Amino acid sequence: MNPSQLKLHFTQRQATVVPAQKNIWTIDYRLHRLAIPWLAGLALVFGLIYTLGPRPVLAQTDVCFVETGGDNSTDFQSSDAGAVQNAVDAAAAGSTLKIAGACAGVTPTNGISQTVYITKSLTLQGGYTNTNWLVHDPDSYPTTLDAQDAGRVVIVEGAVDVSLDHLTLTGGLATTGTLSNDGGGIHNSGNLSLSNSIVSASRAPDDGGGLYSTGSLIITASTIENNRTTGNNGIGGGIANGGGLLSISGSTIENNRTAGSFGSGGGIYNNGGTLSITGSTIGNNRLASPSADGGGLYNGGGSIATIDTTTVFSNASRYGGGIYNAGSLSLQNSLVISNSGSGDGGGILTWGVLTMTNSTLAYNIANDDGGGLNNLEQATLINSTISHNLGRGTNHGVGGGAIYQAQDGPTPVLTLVNSTVVSNTSNVSGKDGIHLLHGSAVLSSSLIAANGTENCSVDSGSFSSDGYNLDDGDTCGLDATGDITNTAAQLGPLTDNGGPTAGSGQAILTHALLDSSPAVDQILAENCTVSEDQREFARPQNELCDIGAFELQQTTTDVYLPVL
Repeated sequence: MNPSQLKLHFTQRQATVVPAQKNIWTIDYRLHRLAIPWLAGLALVFGLIYTLGPRPVLAQTDVCFVETGGDNSTDFQSSDAGAVQNAVDAAAAGSTLKIAGACAGVTPTNGISQTVYITKSLTLQGGYTNTNWLVHDPDSYPTTLDAQDAGRVVIVEGAVDVSLDHLTLTGGLATTGTLSNDGGGIHNSGNLSLSNSIVSASRAPDDGGGLYSTGSLIITASTIENNRTTGNNGIGGGIANGGGLLSISGSTIENNRTAGSFGSGGGIYNNGGTLSITGSTIGNNRLASPSADGGGLYNGGGSIATIDTTTVFSNASRYGGGIYNAGSLSLQNSLVISNSGSGDGGGILTWGVLTMTNSTLAYNIANDDGGGLNNLEQATLINSTISHNLGRGTNHGVGGGAIYQAQDGPTPVLTLVNSTVVSNTSNVSGKDGIHLLHGSAVLSSSLIAANGTENCSVDSGSFSSDGYNLDDGDTCGLDATGDITNTAAQLGPLTDNGGPTAGSGQAILTHALLDSSPAVDQILAENCTVSEDQREFARPQNELCDIGAFELQQTTTDVYLPVL
């Protein structure tokens, strides 16, 4: 072997002379250029090897920092998420922990793996830099807790009060241990407040891909997105409430999924708990199974849900594309729009008690029946609008573009008060508006118009009037005081006509009455059952109230006559 072909090959612990070959730790010495004897050169090389020794190991960089003393000094730091757990373990109950950086990884506790395990009352707040703990700037200094698919992100256990603020919780995976396979991002059995935070990209084989709670969970100004359940029985792709108190305000529940045949509640599953949603959006949540229900929200039997100033949009499932209700549901000042059901109830399917006030169902689609609403028990609509929904009637041949009512238990009852049902359609001829397969419908001060060939249709059931309704045809059985039939309603398009907004500032769409509409000034003041219209404008504007969800605003013009 020619010495000019020699290379030095370094490994972690030894050096050998090998034939020339490509290697990242190879140093090429062209010895033939050295003006020294070959053996002396080789001795020099081995001397260098002895001097250099093994390749040094670089120290890992700390990226996760925690301040607990309030003295602008870092108390814990680590190259993974260990600093957070160490700080939690050392903190006194009631302490506030300031967190900075990207804290990744999990720590096993009680046979469970998670980024942080909390069993005492604490506040964990992100949005800091470790160079100045006195400045809270979440936009410039985002803080992340990432379980890296190796366990949950946060576990809160016991009768404790915990606050998580300005944190991004991601990469959670619910694993077996002393807990069930619920809550990929957060598993809560205490009293947890989550604010200004994001829970994303987390998974659970069972319930609550993003969050699972059996205690009290208050979510404020936060985003729950891109979470999912993976098992056949997993419910609540974004959030599963297991019988506790769940309050959501100013938040977004979006792009969550369930996977299994019984995986209902793509966005939220409320299972026997009490749920309140205000000023939020629930959108683009999906169910993988064609036999699962409640794309945006599933409100289970015995559950109580109140939804206010919220937009439910573009969700999809079998029954109840936007909302499936088997308990008690109050919907007010809200917009349920562009949802779809492969079965019944594109917007809402209710198998419980529904009260809908000052709200709009629009542009929802059911492949079968009830494009806007499918009522199986008791539904009361007050000052509400149902417009531009489609019930295809593909499998059952029933339709009900606006509302479809059937019986699967007690005799169902539908009540409409000062509501507007307009421009709904069905692929089944003559069943474009409200269709009763069973039960009864009571109409009061409501406007029903332009729903295909028939506004109202019946298989087995009945319509009755409490007076002051308008049917631009003559199919709704109107024969009470003040009822108007076979008269064009003269409405404006479905649009923003003012009033409160729903989640993300979305306008709650309504149909305005034109000045020439026969619905204007038709109801004596003493017979006005509601004091405001859907937009919360006062009724009456004149001495008489208007029919439907919209009260026309009266304007006055001052006329000045010349003084002679």
